[in-house]
Amino acid sequence: MTEWVAHLEERSTRILIALFALSIAAFLVTIPLPRVDGMLIGSDGVGYYMYVRSAVIDHDIDFANEYRHLYPTGHPNGLRTSTGLIANKYAIGTGILWLPFFIVGHLISLIMRSAGFSVTTDGYSYIYQAAFALGVSSTAFVAWS
Repeated sequence: MTEWVAHLEERSTRILIALFALSIAAFLVTIPLPRVDGMLIGSDGVGYYMYVRSAVIDHDIDFANEYRHLYPTGHPNGLRTSTGLIANKYAIGTGILWLPFFIVGHLISLIMRSAGFSVTTDGYSYIYQAAFALGVSSTAFVAWS
């Protein structure tokens, strides 16, 4: 009986890895497709992304420019901190968890730019977002498996 259970667990793990690899491949293939809002990241991910982008690129936690770029129609919650800065209702911990992936995107952007490619290093391009999104997917996969 235990051999049968071990076989099922091994098979399940292989299927899970294959599905994860397939979903990552599908994500990577669809990156070039046009998006209405120009973002690969959406929903709550934008709130976590703002922490990382602001800290790495702007060297601050003032989200005013992130909100202008990510929410062109206006700040969605309108809240301000006691220091007068625009508030971010999302916790910083998740952004910190995905920080290494953003930094990899930043390094790739810097290398590509120095190699002569027309790549922005402002933290908003698809390179940054794709690296961040792959980090999200990877940590979710590791946590789930």
